[in-house]
Amino acid sequence: MRLEQIWSAIEDVVSRDQLRAALAVVNEEVPPADADAGDDWRSELVKRFPTVSGFLKVLTEVIEFGANAEGAQVLAAMTALPGFLLIAAAYPRR
Repeated sequence: MRLEQIWSAIEDVVSRDQLRAALAVVNEEVPPADADAGDDWRSELVKRFPTVSGFLKVLTEVIEFGANAEGAQVLAAMTALPGFLLIAAAYPRR
């Protein structure tokens, strides 16, 4: 699949402006990899999980991804993610 096809499939669901805005929010909430690992950002990220999980549930339904041998495990995990999200929703944290 070519990059142009991926962008087209994404834009069928969400505009580039909406995607940029969502990424800006993620970048605000997630500290850089070399940052001191505090727990405050994790609790904020958990609060935003419902918004992101809705997107992740349909991502592999909207775009048919492929992978070479090295990426096969990552692709399998990504396509299994919606099922895990359904299970997680059935057992909310207390």
